[in-house]
Amino acid sequence: MDSQGIVASICPSNSTDPSALDFGYQPAISAMVDRLARRLANPCFSPMLEIGSDSLVSCSLVEAFRGEDVGSGERVCPPCEGARRDPSTGLRRAVESQKIIRENGLQCACEVEQAAPGPAHDACVQNRSVQGIDAWCYIDTEQDPTHNEELLFSCPSGTHRNVRLLGNVPTPDTLLLLLCEPGRWSR
Repeated sequence: MDSQGIVASICPSNSTDPSALDFGYQPAISAMVDRLARRLANPCFSPMLEIGSDSLVSCSLVEAFRGEDVGSGERVCPPCEGARRDPSTGLRRAVESQKIIRENGLQCACEVEQAAPGPAHDACVQNRSVQGIDAWCYIDTEQDPTHNEELLFSCPSGTHRNVRLLGNVPTPDTLLLLLCEPGRWSR
């Protein structure tokens, strides 16, 4: 199970003092919660995306959400604004085909802009603190040594890649989908 396993005894070491840290199954539960929290806070992953000559990846980041309830079960999608735009027809179809979208009744989607080549992208892949940019970027120090390795400090071995979200990305109560299939999302 490598780094995915958590070792714990089925026999509690302390079954008499509920206020103690080692009471019952608390050590095992704490270890699982800690592991899960680190995974959720750490967006590192192992697949390598190809970085193009423009410093971008051929992917679309989409926020999917339920929309605004206008009564009688009908939902209305608010306009995509700021760093978000309406997805192309092809991208919308790709999003709607995802099982998780159907299972959760997510009817609305906005494509989030990738940080534009130049100052915005450079800030995203190089600076620890970035202000005034709502976008995302792909960081991969193996492919591009100008990317700041410090931004990946908590990534386990073999997963030194990250999709970094800046500003007000994501919007609360949205599901993020990273869809990477070059040429499929034509406008």
